[in-house]
This record gives sequence, structure tokens and C-alpha cells, in this order.
Amino acid sequence: MVKIKSIKLDRIEHSGYGVEHWCRVYVRYRGKFYKVWQLVLSDEELTTYQLVLAILKRLREIKNHVKEISKDNKFNILS
Repeated sequence: MVKIKSIKLDRIEHSGYGVEHWCRVYVRYRGKFYKVWQLVLSDEELTTYQLVLAILKRLREIKNHVKEISKDNKFNILS
């Protein structure tokens, strides 16, 4: 089972695409921890609550990604 342990906002950048919120998502899967980067684009700066909601909407995508990278141990950040 894939569990999100924490979501941390790394930085906010303004670009031609809008406001870029770069987040680190720490996930636990089969006793190991993984770090997945997520980019959330918006027209304005989001609150922490709005940012978490945007990432949780991608939960299925994040879970599938972690399952794929878990097959290759070189992406594992903590054993």
C-alpha cells in the first residue's frame, strides 16, 4: 500500500505559464521511503490547503509512479 507521509513546498516561481509551486512528496511503499517531485501550476499563489488538495487529486498517478520506480532500487532514497 502506498502512503503519502508528507508534502513539503520547496519553492514558488513565477513564469510565463503562471505560478509554479514545486513540492516534494514523501511516500512510503513496502517499508521504503521515496521522494517524488510534483509541480502545481496556477494563476495565483495557493494556500497550503489548496496545494495539498491539488496533489491529492493526483494520488492515483503518484501511486502508479511510486510502484514503477520501486522496481528499480536506484531511485530509493531511504532503505
